[in-house]
Amino acid sequence: MDAMSGELYSRPLSDEARSKLVDFMEAYLSTLWAERADDAATIAKARAIETLHTDIDILVFANTISIIHTPAVTTLLTRVRKARTPLRELAAILVDISEKAHQADKRTRMADRQ
Repeated sequence: MDAMSGELYSRPLSDEARSKLVDFMEAYLSTLWAERADDAATIAKARAIETLHTDIDILVFANTISIIHTPAVTTLLTRVRKARTPLRELAAILVDISEKAHQADKRTRMADRQ
């Protein structure tokens, strides 16, 4: 059980954690297309630290980053870049995808415990 919330496995994102995670993802995505990644990476790192200072569950944080590097999301990223989708909008979509995947994983794990 999670000591903070009493929930098994992990807790859902709080509003603050979700907002900071979207901020981080937006900054992280910008590093993928930056000609000079140094400045963008510094901003992304700062946003990651801000996110980790919230009540975010570390599994949600790690899983959200890892989905960017899956083949399906790589294809999605290519398409939305061509469509010039704002990075902020894309970051929010990726956080939504991550939350749904995390919820599905949680349901599976909880069902396995029974």
